[in-house]
Amino acid sequence: MVTVAITYEERSVAVEAITCAIAGNSVRITPNRRRSPREIGAIVELVADELDANVAITARPDAVEVAPPLR
Repeated sequence: MVTVAITYEERSVAVEAITCAIAGNSVRITPNRRRSPREIGAIVELVADELDANVAITARPDAVEVAPPLR
């Protein structure tokens, strides 16, 4: 498995989105020139796994949505 270096800022955004989702809110993260939605989704998924957080992550062409898990 190859893991691209995740910056402090990217990890911070992922942690904040996960925290909001755990609290019951949905968050959209828009891609930038550096990261595609798929890459951002993978970063959020990696951080969620590290935190043992149960959140729903959806990568769309225009954004990544982090939401509370479906029940």
